[in-house]
Amino acid sequence: MFARLGARIAFLGIDARTERTRHQVNYPETYAAIFTRLKHELSAAASDGQPIKHLILLLGIPIAYPVSSASSPGSDDDWHANEQSSA
Repeated sequence: MFARLGARIAFLGIDARTERTRHQVNYPETYAAIFTRLKHELSAAASDGQPIKHLILLLGIPIAYPVSSASSPGSDDDWHANEQSSA
């Protein structure tokens, strides 16, 4: 999905729910269609005298996964242990 959010901001949302596998997020043909549309929209905005300055990109998958292990440093268990030892 592509949308203009004012004169110089655009939004691009990529939905990969139907194409995602363990080895790819989207098919190469889908990426080609996405980037062809994006280039067209950016060129059209620039030729209209209002070039896009900011692009908000929404991905349907996380780029990075936070570490959330009970034994990781800084976890609640570590905090409680430090509180009890200092009391």
